[in-house]
Amino acid sequence: MSSAKIIKGKNPRKPYTVRYWHEGRQRERSYATKREADDFKAKFEHDSREHIFVGPRLGGERFRDAAERWPQRHAGTPKTKSLYRSVLDNPVLPEHGDRTLRQVANDREAVQTLLLVTMPAAVGPSLAQTARTVIAGIIRDAIRSGKLATSRLELAPARTRPGEAKVGAAGRGPADAQG
Repeated sequence: MSSAKIIKGKNPRKPYTVRYWHEGRQRERSYATKREADDFKAKFEHDSREHIFVGPRLGGERFRDAAERWPQRHAGTPKTKSLYRSVLDNPVLPEHGDRTLRQVANDREAVQTLLLVTMPAAVGPSLAQTARTVIAGIIRDAIRSGKLATSRLELAPARTRPGEAKVGAAGRGPADAQG
């Protein structure tokens, strides 16, 4: 069982330090208030028991780096990969490339503004839908690889065959929409 301890650190700006073991190594996170430290400790202990804890550094990868790798791993024709690459190069990466995966996955408003306002006016709704597919693929890939635990984005649902249940936002379960 993993455990975490809160210790009083020497940093006057962030005096509360949580020490915990993750993936065989001791890690630390410092906080300005005891409440923040207690919250992180509780989250760490819960997520460790559920085997869903994601280290803070993993989600810190730049969105641009993940986006550069995604089209190469994507199973598609060269023409499809070229389209995805062009959508990334023009509207998506200039807007979100320098942000972290975690920031993009949790900033629903900025991504929706790009997809619903900025892009349709500049390049049309078809390429905006392609950009949504690309962003959703990159975020899903990060969730599958353990770099992110969840996403606040409303990702396009995975394709389903007739008779299968549809998957809700971020692949968390059946959609509750009835009507």
